[in-house]
Amino acid sequence: AEKLDPKNHEIKNLIGFTFMVRGDYENSEKYYKKAISVKKDYPEAHIGLADVYIILKKWNNAIHHADEALSNILYMSPYEAYNIRGWANFNNEDYNSAEVDFRNAISSNPNYVVAIYNLGLVYEKKGMYSPSSSQFLQAIDICSRCQSNFLSDLHFRAAETLSAAGEKETANEHYKKCWQLNPKYLNAEKCRSKAEN
Repeated sequence: AEKLDPKNHEIKNLIGFTFMVRGDYENSEKYYKKAISVKKDYPEAHIGLADVYIILKKWNNAIHHADEALSNILYMSPYEAYNIRGWANFNNEDYNSAEVDFRNAISSNPNYVVAIYNLGLVYEKKGMYSPSSSQFLQAIDICSRCQSNFLSDLHFRAAETLSAAGEKETANEHYKKCWQLNPKYLNAEKCRSKAEN
């Protein structure tokens, strides 16, 4: 398809996505850059490239391409770019910028569970346990059909932050749900142990 239409940025973007899904980040990066070289203000390719840089832990590159996507006023999913930039800022330990980005993502899409969860992580890092637990509880309410690993993690995070905020009884309920939902979850035994104490 690329040979038939070498100037088609959407084809290059799709090839970049396919390589990313396959775990070939070098070729993914190459094709996202090709798409951008054909159409500089193509937000989907900038977001794809930012995703690759998140996977590769190239935080500043991810921020740059999230900014490029956000600079296009026609971009229909700004919450994705805010969340990516927020995650990069979080990993750069710039928690204030990460908080702003996650808030903007949620403002753009109030049911965007990933940004709600990530904002909870920011508050947890800042030692703000009540607001942190509120974010995790909100994500649980929205996320009834999420994968069991993610739901277990939400309950674990809620329990940890509720416990740190002094709400032991409510924390205990979430520790129980954490391991009951998925006994194979990474922190399931820790949840079970804390729920039984």
